[in-house]
Amino acid sequence: MIGCSIEPDLPSSFEVTSSPTATSTRILIGGAGAPNYGDELIVRGWLEHFSQPGHDGEKFVFFENSAEPLRKFHIPWKHPLRTRVLFRDDLNTVAKSVPDLSFWQQVERGFTFMRDFGFFRIGYKGSRDLFEAISFHLHGGGYFYQTRCDKGFFLGLASSFAKIYGMPAFATGIGIGPFDDVCPDPSRFAEIMSYFTQFETRDAISYQFISSLAPSAKIIDGIDDSFILPVDRIFRRDSTKRRLHLSLITRHLKDLPSSFWPWLVKQSEAFDEIVFWVSFPWEDREAIARLQAEVPRSTVFTARELVHFRPPIGDEDVFITQRFHVHLAAARAGARGFYLAHNSYYQQKHESIVALGSGLTTLDPGDLPDLGSLPPSSPLDETGLRQCKLRVYAPCHPASPA
Repeated sequence: MIGCSIEPDLPSSFEVTSSPTATSTRILIGGAGAPNYGDELIVRGWLEHFSQPGHDGEKFVFFENSAEPLRKFHIPWKHPLRTRVLFRDDLNTVAKSVPDLSFWQQVERGFTFMRDFGFFRIGYKGSRDLFEAISFHLHGGGYFYQTRCDKGFFLGLASSFAKIYGMPAFATGIGIGPFDDVCPDPSRFAEIMSYFTQFETRDAISYQFISSLAPSAKIIDGIDDSFILPVDRIFRRDSTKRRLHLSLITRHLKDLPSSFWPWLVKQSEAFDEIVFWVSFPWEDREAIARLQAEVPRSTVFTARELVHFRPPIGDEDVFITQRFHVHLAAARAGARGFYLAHNSYYQQKHESIVALGSGLTTLDPGDLPDLGSLPPSSPLDETGLRQCKLRVYAPCHPASPA
């Protein structure tokens, strides 16, 4: 299957040196907290996984970008995991505390951090959870790239915990790159990667990139972590109205052709509703304002609504998106439409969904189509992709003994 090549004996190849107990602590690290639709969808997926039988009494510590917004977004006061889930952002502060390092330098810094008494030197008081944990998990997201070089610190740190303490370190659904610089020491990077029990990438380019640098490491050509959630947790089928779904990025509005907005206004007349999917609430404000200025009757689905209450998608709905996880939701729903990628980072992301069978195609600025005459599309192979994902993540967090 494209985008999901896993050796048949993967689960039995795990050599977990720590067994879960009813009081185990599991560490997860990612890039959530903006809140961002895609990142929060992934966190929700892991929370739902940990809510299943077999994890009773366990503690889960998520080190993310922003702790308090995450707690409010995911763990309301009556949530069943409220007393067992902790969101923290202080490790993110540690990663950022040495600026102007390349991604590769941050990986090395993370790998040697404990050897150099890093926690002691900076007076970090929150390391107890790390040292008492039974696993170190870099969960999914595309947060390893040029403008987030600090995130390389976590890759190195996870590897060092595996090397020094024998703690299982693994990654799932990771998008990595592109970078402006090349890896200065591939053999050193290969050594660091060798301590991971597994490292799943979410697209072929990420897989090829990591595999070329660490050919002996346990790298898996996988899929995005949002596949932890079944498709009926992503959207609800509602064809009572015909909707035009949009997800535009403020900083890339300038990249749209001058003909885009007049074309959109005209095309919107054929739809009952025009809705904007909010991914970054603070970053999307200008894009929302521009859309509502052009199409005053347009409305928004907030990130909270999208993650927790499942947006409606109908058989005749159409998507136009610049964002990855909105494209992925559309593809899983079998929707038709278009994506726009204005740089290599987004091109890599969107093409990975096309490789899975997405019905969305790239929007040609010179040939803007009639949205009322698009051919029908089919959903992704949900059963096959979900089975593929299960074989990756199930062994990562085995249930505690009854």
